Order: sequence, then C-alpha cells, then structure tokens
Amino acid sequence: MFRIAVRNVLAHRARLLMTLLSVILGTAFLSGTLVFTDSVTCAVRDSSARNYQDVTVMARARPTGPGLRQADVDKLARLPGAASVRPAVEGFTAVADPDGKALADRQSSALGADYHTNDPRYTLTAGRAPARSGEVAIDERTAERARVHLGDTLRTATDGPVRAQTVVGIVTSQDPRVTTGGSLVLYDTVTAQRLLTPHGHYNEIAVSATPSTHPNDLKRQVRETLPEQAVTVSSGSDLAAQQAEQIGRATSILTKSLLIFAAIALFVSTFLIANTFTMLIAQRTREIALLRTVGASRKQISLGLLAEATVIGLVATTSGLLLGTGIGAATRAILNRTGAGFPDGPLVLTTATIATTFAIGLGVTLLSAWLPVRRAATIPPITALTAIQFPSDTAASHRRILAGALLTACGIAAMGWVTTFHDSTGLPPALLGAALLMTGVILLAPLLTLPFTHLVLRPSTRLFRTPGTLAVRNAQRHPRRTAATVSALTVALALLTGLTVIGHSARLGIDKATQAQFAADLRISPAGGGTSLDPKLADAVAQVRGVAFSSPVRSTLVTFDQGTASLYGADTGCIDKLTNLHMSTGSLPIPGRHQLAVSQDGAHRYGWQVGQAVTLHGTTETSASFTVTGIYHTARGIGDALTDTAALAPLSAAVRDHNVLVKAAPGTATHTLSERLRHALGDNPILRVQDRKSVETDAAGILATILQLLYGLLATSLAIALIGIANTLGLSVRERTREIGVLRAIGLPRKSLRAMIRIESALLTLFGALLGTSLGIFLAATGAPLLATSFPEYATEIPWDTLALGLAATVTVGALIATLPARRAALTSPLEAIRSE
Repeated sequence: MFRIAVRNVLAHRARLLMTLLSVILGTAFLSGTLVFTDSVTCAVRDSSARNYQDVTVMARARPTGPGLRQADVDKLARLPGAASVRPAVEGFTAVADPDGKALADRQSSALGADYHTNDPRYTLTAGRAPARSGEVAIDERTAERARVHLGDTLRTATDGPVRAQTVVGIVTSQDPRVTTGGSLVLYDTVTAQRLLTPHGHYNEIAVSATPSTHPNDLKRQVRETLPEQAVTVSSGSDLAAQQAEQIGRATSILTKSLLIFAAIALFVSTFLIANTFTMLIAQRTREIALLRTVGASRKQISLGLLAEATVIGLVATTSGLLLGTGIGAATRAILNRTGAGFPDGPLVLTTATIATTFAIGLGVTLLSAWLPVRRAATIPPITALTAIQFPSDTAASHRRILAGALLTACGIAAMGWVTTFHDSTGLPPALLGAALLMTGVILLAPLLTLPFTHLVLRPSTRLFRTPGTLAVRNAQRHPRRTAATVSALTVALALLTGLTVIGHSARLGIDKATQAQFAADLRISPAGGGTSLDPKLADAVAQVRGVAFSSPVRSTLVTFDQGTASLYGADTGCIDKLTNLHMSTGSLPIPGRHQLAVSQDGAHRYGWQVGQAVTLHGTTETSASFTVTGIYHTARGIGDALTDTAALAPLSAAVRDHNVLVKAAPGTATHTLSERLRHALGDNPILRVQDRKSVETDAAGILATILQLLYGLLATSLAIALIGIANTLGLSVRERTREIGVLRAIGLPRKSLRAMIRIESALLTLFGALLGTSLGIFLAATGAPLLATSFPEYATEIPWDTLALGLAATVTVGALIATLPARRAALTSPLEAIRSE
C-alpha cells in the first residue's frame, strides 16, 4: 500500500502542490523560530560564559551601600583560596550618535566601566588605554555606530551634563550586554569611580580561585571577609547563567509571539489539507472502488490514504525544515541590522527542533486528512462504482449543525461572561470563548452559505449576466465544500479584524490619555525610560528664559498602617497648571508643608479622608505625619498620593526625578522654548524634550511597531487561506471538466468562462471575509473590558473605513488568485472534456 501511496502522490503532484506549500509555510515558520531561538540562546550563553571565564566568585556592592574600597580589595587578595583579584567599576554611560541621540539609553545596555590590562572581557585592538580624565576607549561596534575613530571626540553622558571625550583606544568585547546592541565606554579607574559611582569607590571585585580551592570554599571565605549588609557574593557560573537568563527573557517575548503565529499558520493549514483530501478522494472514488473490488479492505484503504498523507507530510516537513533553517539565520541577520545586536555564533539545529518540526508537521497533515480518509473507507464498492460524489450523510450534517449551534451559543455566552471581568482573570475565559465561537461558526458555515448565495444571486446576475449566475450556482451546489474552503480565511480575517479594532481603539485611548494627563507644553524625560533625572536639572530648567512654570515629578516608596504606596512629589504650587489634575474634594497640599492629596482610587483603597493624619515611613528610616488635604480624580503620571517636593525629600534616600514638566510663558512659542531647553541642557543624548504631540507619537509608535509585527505574522495565515481558495478552485476545475466542456459546447465564450471562475473565487472570498470580519469585531468588542482594566481610557472604536478597505482588498485578491484556474478552464477543449468522462 505504501508503494501505491507514493505512486498516487506522484501521479497527483500538481493537485497536491498547494497543500504541500501550506504545510511548508507552517513548518518553516515553526522551525525557523526554533532555530533562531536556539542559535541566539547558545550564542548568549557562550558569550556570558566567556564574560565570566576568569571569575570564580564576584563580590558586588549593594546600591545603597558604601561601595568597595581598596582595603576590601587587599583583604580579598590575602585570602588563602584566592589566586587573583580584579576590582572594577561599572555604571551608566550613554553615547551620542551623529544625530545627537543615544546609541543605547538604558542602564542595562549603556555600559561604562574602568579599563584594566588584565581584564579578559576587553581586548585592546588599536590605540592605547585611557590614562586620564577626558580620555576613553570604546568597543568596535560603538565606534562604528557613532562613526568615530581614534583621536575623534565622542559625546557622552552619565548622570549630569554632556562630556566631550577623546577616543584613544578601540577594544573588542564579548560582554553580551554590549554584543546585544549596547554601547561600551571605558575610562581610567579614577575617572570611572568619580563618574559612575555615588561613593567614588569600586562596585565589584572579581576573585579567581587557586587550583586547589573549591569554588564554594572561596565563596564562603569572601562572605566571611566582607560585611553581608554591604555586598552580595555570587559564583561566576551563577552570574553567567543569570546574565544569559536576563538577556534570554528579552528575546522570549519575540519567540513566544513567533511560535503562537506558527501555530495559527498550521491551524489554518489544516482546513486546506482537509478540503484538498476531500476533493481528491471524491475525484478518485472509482479508483478506490476498484481497489475494494479486487480485495482491499476498509483498513487497507484507510492505511493507503493515510500513507499518502504521510508522504505529503514528510516531503513538506523536510522542505519546511530546510526553509526554516534559512529563515532562522535570516531573522537573526535582519534583527541585527535593525540594531538588535545578537551575539555572533553558529546556526544551531538541534535534534529537538528536528523532532518537534516533524512531529507537528506530520501530525497536522495526518489529523487533517483523517476525517476524509475515514469517510472514503466507509463507501461500499457498488455505491462508489456508480457515483462520482459521496452520498450525502444527513445524520452527520444534523450532528454538525447541532454541534455548531451548541459551540456558538457557548462561545457567545463565554464572551458575554468576559464583559463582567475587571482584571486579567478574564483572559482564560476570553480565549476559550473565542475558540468555541470560531469553531461553532465554522461548523455552521454550510448552513450560512445558502442565505449568502441567495442574497448575492440577483446582484451577480445583474452585474455579470450569465457568468455571475453560474458562479453563484456553483457555490450553492456544494455548501459544505464552500464552507470548508473559506474556513481558513474566516479564522485569519477574524484575528486580523480583531487586531485592527483593538489597535485603532488603543491608539485613540493613547491620545485621550495623553490629553488627559498632559497640560504642560513640554516634558523633559530620560531618553530610554530606564534612567532617572538628576534633581539639579529641574533647577536649571526653571532658569531658562520663557519658562512660566516648571515642576519635577518624583516618587519614593512609603509604608503605613494600611500597606505600601508610591508617594509622588511635585511643586504643588503649580502642578495643577502642568497636569489635568482635578480635585473632587479639598485642595492640593500647600508647598513646604507635610500635607498630601490622594486619588479617588487611593482614598478608597487606603480608607483615607480629608483632614485625616497619616504617618508615612520612607526609605531613609525616617517617619513623618502628613495631613490629607484633598482627593483628586485619578490621574496618570501622578499616582495615588501627591505631596510637595520639599516634604518628600526627607523620606527618600536618593531623590531622582521621573520627568520635568514645563509651561511656556505667554508669547513664547513651544518650539522656541524647546530649543532653548535643549541648548541649556547641553543637547544631552539621554534627555528628551518633547511637546504634547511628540509624547502622543512616541506612545503610538510603540503600539504601531507591535501591530506591524503582528500584522506581518498574521499575513502568513491569510496567504495560506487564499492559497486554499485557489487550490479548491483548481481542483474544482479538474473535477468539473465535463461540465466545462458542455458549457463551451453550448456556446459559452472563453472570456465568460474565465469570468465565471473569477467571480466564484471573489464570492467565496467575500463570504469568508464577511464571516471573519464580523467575528473579529464581536471578539474585540466583548474583550474590551479586559484591556480597560489596565488601560482605563480604552474604549472600543470600530474603524469602518479601514475594515471596508481591507474587505475590498481581500475580495480583489480573491478574484486575482483565480487567474490560473480560470485560464486552465478556458483552455479546455469541449470535445476532449466531454470525452474525458
């Protein structure tokens, strides 16, 4: 039977081409994701291991501690198990590119450190080591991206003003924080201690063990030598694993997204595979009957057809694996070009990836083919020899309708239940409800086909005459086939539509949130969101000509009898002019006094009332009594409790600002003031001076990037769905050879025949698109409460113009993909077609 299966696959290879292509795309997506993930993970792990190759134990100063002094270095050097010690300084240093923007602007990726000749992490390849203030060495990638060479001036920023540094050395580094897109600036030790640490000492000491010392023994010695409250002690292997895990978490979101959409692509492929096998088996009824007549059992027929599916699955999965390996390599290369900066390393194709790809590829193919194969094996030989089509299974149709109605009702009920949730606990019911609803609609689709075709019959006849009528009648003739053909398109467009509605609504919500929060003309904030601002900056901003009002926004963690909260500080004398802060009861705190205002949510959560005295404990072990002076409507960026900056200062160990809000004086243009502020702040690359529109654009830009990625991933599923329609039409043309010959014989022109096939394809696409769009709108609307829990400004807004444009584009593509089947039908000779039966 296997030889017959191989022969049958080869005999029908042209008809199976689209099926092969759909499985290839799905498995390529899957294997490409796995190859990309394994390659990056292996490269990061190796890079982290090399970064700590000479470190047995690492002692690091705690952020709030006094740092590590030279005396601590000398103590560790005298340990009996220590072969060598290497003190180091690390901190934040941003590098400006030629446009004045930071190459990397987060604490974890904009790296500054001191240079040691015995540090294996940094190898000097050109120039010399920095020896004094104003000299730096940088890594090759930073030099390339900043477009600087030896002797050039490099603009850097740590925590204060911009500094012009002379590049005296170029190094190579395998530090994964640098190789994954970060920047590196190396100073001499004295300068690094002054710029990068608050205490002016070292913040880590690497210790290597003697050959006879066990790492755990050395770790114990270091812990006993240094005070536990001032340092943390870890092994080098633990640090390498933690660093690899930290960077791996950053790529895991992308990996999970790719795997989800690979699963969607494979799910969509199942409809194409099942439909193709159904049609092929229907066309080979006489062949199957002949095998039954000469003695083949039902089991042998089933095994033979499943063997054909196995051959298809093996060929498609092997091709998909090869293509996916290339996709994995290309993905890393493309992301590196966009600045992701994954470490260099070999392309990794693991046994697990191969096994997973083949298991899923074969599994999807066999499961998709199982139902058509099962139905084929149940046809008696006599029935098959006297009929080309399968007999209608009325009982099965009734069961299908009943199951579809039940699942649809359960899905609608589940989505209705989801609207009652007000937190993330509603996500599992939402996913279950969406799955039930889509499955139910797909099962009910044959029942919906007839009303749809009746609805479009008259318009099709008026617009396209005979070809339009014939196209509608063809769709009516096989409602189950029509429904199966558009099922994949329904799923793909439901997801795309839901995503479009959510994206549009979120964009409007972002605009609404920005307008509600932002009454200032300008906002000064850290460029990457990963740093904070020096409080001295707010004083400098207030002195700039054209500034009417300005206020820093800062916060610290406080504890009290009812729990813990973030207490925000601002200039309460003008903060109401810089934010849309509306008081519902009472008033804002008086500047300089121990008073606070609380949001409505905070008042409800903590049970605070106007006039109540509250004792707050800060991070400095200092306590203070505050009087609640007012309650304000919950506002973004201010938190649940607000006091004056002067009252906040004693409670915070290290005052840092989130941003500074600025209001322009009357007669001063916003863009003019923006330029003055940039100039006053030294065109600092780690600072952003933004007007209201820029803040909105930034927030929307992040959303747009995410949506573009999701659209791109879902486009694969949509492509597979459209391939399925083209495949069905192609098989249908072969199946209807005699019918096409009769139409040609009675005078239907080739042009009309081509039009009939194209119209039929457009109608199928329109049917699936309408189902999918309706489902997507419903799912997005009922899932809105889940988004509103973390995004209060979110409200469902349907972009009808965008959806209409997408619907028209999909139908147009649906008509275009019928070009080849229509051409094949038009070239059919009437006499040959009639004689073929």
